[in-house]
Amino acid sequence: MSEHIALYRKWRPLTFSDVIGQEHITRTLQNEVVSGKTGHAFLFCGGRGTGKTSTARILSRALNCLSPNNGDPCNECSACKGILSGEIMDIIEIDAASNNGVDNIRDLRSEARFAAAEAKFKVYIIDEVHMLSGGAFNALLKLLEEPPEGVIFILATTETHKVPATILSRCQRFDFRRITADNIAGRIAYVAREENITIDEGAAHLIARSADGALRDALSLLDQCSAISDSITEEGVYSLLGLTEKNFLYRTVRSIATNDAKRTLSMIDDFIASGKSASKFIDSLTDYFTTLLRFAVSETVFSDYTDEEKEEFRLASTEMTKERMMFCIDTLLKAASDLRFMTNDRVMLDIAVIKMCNPLYASDNDAVILRLSELEKKLSTGVAFAPSPSFEAPENTTVNTPPPQKHKVMRKTEPTSEDIKEISNKWKDICKDTKNIKLLIALERSSVREDDGALVLLFDDTDKIMLDILAQEDTKKALSELILKHTGLSPKFTARLASYYEDEAVIADEDPLNLIEEGTFEADEASQVPPSTVTPSSPASEEEDEENDEEEFSFEENDEEEHEEF
Repeated sequence: MSEHIALYRKWRPLTFSDVIGQEHITRTLQNEVVSGKTGHAFLFCGGRGTGKTSTARILSRALNCLSPNNGDPCNECSACKGILSGEIMDIIEIDAASNNGVDNIRDLRSEARFAAAEAKFKVYIIDEVHMLSGGAFNALLKLLEEPPEGVIFILATTETHKVPATILSRCQRFDFRRITADNIAGRIAYVAREENITIDEGAAHLIARSADGALRDALSLLDQCSAISDSITEEGVYSLLGLTEKNFLYRTVRSIATNDAKRTLSMIDDFIASGKSASKFIDSLTDYFTTLLRFAVSETVFSDYTDEEKEEFRLASTEMTKERMMFCIDTLLKAASDLRFMTNDRVMLDIAVIKMCNPLYASDNDAVILRLSELEKKLSTGVAFAPSPSFEAPENTTVNTPPPQKHKVMRKTEPTSEDIKEISNKWKDICKDTKNIKLLIALERSSVREDDGALVLLFDDTDKIMLDILAQEDTKKALSELILKHTGLSPKFTARLASYYEDEAVIADEDPLNLIEEGTFEADEASQVPPSTVTPSSPASEEEDEENDEEEFSFEENDEEEHEEF
């Protein structure tokens, strides 16, 4: 059985063209090799896994290659093969993290005086150079200022700010960029094909985003996933890496926006029960809120996200205000900081969720500012506030009770088709089964009814955008497939606003059955009783009679005036 070689080692780039996402650096280095105008010291800066050490090794071979190909090493000549196999000792790699003393640099200065034994150039590759001590940097400074002939230094670091300015000024500096998720996903797909590993596009992009711009990390994750199965799916990557599932964070944000603490805690219970940690949930939700706030402010997100995810952020950004997003981010950051001092991390997570759902429970300044901003927003929109429950009307105060409102008689809205009834009964299962974010939002806001054998999805008048979503071909196709999957039926369906059916409401005055109200017969019988049997009227009724007499009197006076004028 052959020894397994890690994928990031097996697929380390061998030429400048193999280096992913650093064309601005590789092109410059190739031109220097071709023209022979190479410097004596290089400084490679950038994050982990971006190709600094690999580029340094390629440059060392290109400088010593016997037959370079447009600045690239041929990897076939004796010099290239000797360097790759380690037989040529003129290429020295030093780990400054473990050789950071001044004595180590003094030994390096003593060795650098001697010319290369087999290669054209003696090349020193000092990795993690920022770990050198102050004395070691001072010892290296003189060597970089006046290097021996035929010696080249390549320094690599992830923390450039720790390198003294005197060292920086004596090197050609190259900044390695963070590799984009698209470039990493493409490289993962290529390596997977060469290794006979089946991986779908969603899994490749998920691994690329999890690598956070480091190709080495992405290849390590691919190696880890391939150990479980040769067929890697997006769901498998979610499970292996302990990440939150697709649309889970969006549903969590919607629950927080609607102050539904019960539902949010239930979703977290399912998340923790699946074997994932509370700290992982806090980190994922913090990143989601940060991206959501960025989109709400500038309508842009990082390029690592797909078009479907960008659409999800657009819809989620309308669920809450920017102040609420910032409050949630601060709450999550404080919870993440407090986790270090807690043995039970679930306690801090539950408290953070309750505060985000109900800012009234938070007593810090951010919560007060949030409540004031929401209060100002309500006042600016003219929202009326209900009176206090403890308010009592003063005694001897006449309270005018409004007349009872007449109820509207609604026609029956139960579907007449048995097929539509079956779909309506299974509507909740249909809503839960979809993974299409746009369709999920639409189904959660809809209700179902039947109209002439067609399935009608009803929305509030404030949800007009849902009609546009359901008018898209991909959304209609996804809904048809869901209905067919759960019921075996394929009915026609349409989306309408609730105002479409307002004409079904019948005012009680227009309904002949409601013309007869309680007390009508008593009033008629009372009108037929002789005057002598009529009960004495109340004081209020006497006042009304006097007012009626005055009106009649004034009417007669007006008649007399008209007769006189005539």
